[in-house]
Amino acid sequence: DFHAGRLFNVDEHIKKLNLKASISGSGIAFDNMRVMMDGVIDSLEFFDNLYNEITISGGIDNKKFTGELNVRDENVYLDFNGSLDYSRSVPAYNFTATLRDAYLDRINLVDRDSSTRLSTNLNINFMGDNIDNTQGIIILDSTVFEESGNIYTMDDFTLSITRDSTQYVFLRMYSDILDATLEGKYTLYLLPKSLTNLFNNYLDTLISDVSLENYEFLNQDFIFSVNLKNTKPLTELFFPALEINERARFSGGYNERIGNLFVDGKCSEFHYNGILFENWYADYYIQGNSMQLYTGAEKVFYSDTLKSDSLYVEVKARNDSIRYRIKWKDFGEVPFSAADL
Repeated sequence: DFHAGRLFNVDEHIKKLNLKASISGSGIAFDNMRVMMDGVIDSLEFFDNLYNEITISGGIDNKKFTGELNVRDENVYLDFNGSLDYSRSVPAYNFTATLRDAYLDRINLVDRDSSTRLSTNLNINFMGDNIDNTQGIIILDSTVFEESGNIYTMDDFTLSITRDSTQYVFLRMYSDILDATLEGKYTLYLLPKSLTNLFNNYLDTLISDVSLENYEFLNQDFIFSVNLKNTKPLTELFFPALEINERARFSGGYNERIGNLFVDGKCSEFHYNGILFENWYADYYIQGNSMQLYTGAEKVFYSDTLKSDSLYVEVKARNDSIRYRIKWKDFGEVPFSAADL
């Protein structure tokens, strides 16, 4: 009943363990521990679950663990080989791991159906302890996600983040589902407050549940692009009413200092709640003292017998007011319908 979480200052997640091992070295505190170990953890309380028969072989030196860890549990199989380095102010991780049949709900990692299961191979080499100081590379392959009898696969996923001395960031993501880039200076943790302040310049009652008290404005200045590919696994799991064609594109940018935000998107075809949109487009930007959004579609099919052509929606917001315009035409249909509202 050794309380390992207190020793390593992670007692919020790791509790007691029972260990049978050959241990040599010195130190009883994580800060000065230098030990080698080879043995079996009979039981470990982790995220309010009890794990048994965990084999461990490796060492701890200068707040860095290097070695192998193997978990054989009814809720997760894990093979880990690499290092976890807490010797610096920002922790670093360099390891490979094979995860098999991890029941995510049962091990309290997500709140989903009890059948939710994940298998994947990981290759991790990054450092960071929050979303805004992370850098390095994360690679996943042969990922299989199962839930309620449905199986979703992803062959490849790569996330690469680099930062220079000025905190200029290059983020690249490549996967079966989407490719994305994000480049510039940004603080993602504070981005919601920054955008709230921007929108409230035009509609100060639009977002009222985000406090801007003590917010220090930063020089958020970045551009981004997203190319959607096979989004079916994501939409079926999280947005079942949405089905997107593989040729969807989004791009844009934000500069907090001058108060400029722009986004444009195109998609050859998508379905939402049974409605089909063909050749959809959207263009959002700030001009002068107003926010402007222009969106529409070449064709919209509401059912097998009801559709509209040339749907166009224009929305302008300024001075706490919203003005909008909606147009459509039906070409070659009887009876013919058109509107300009």
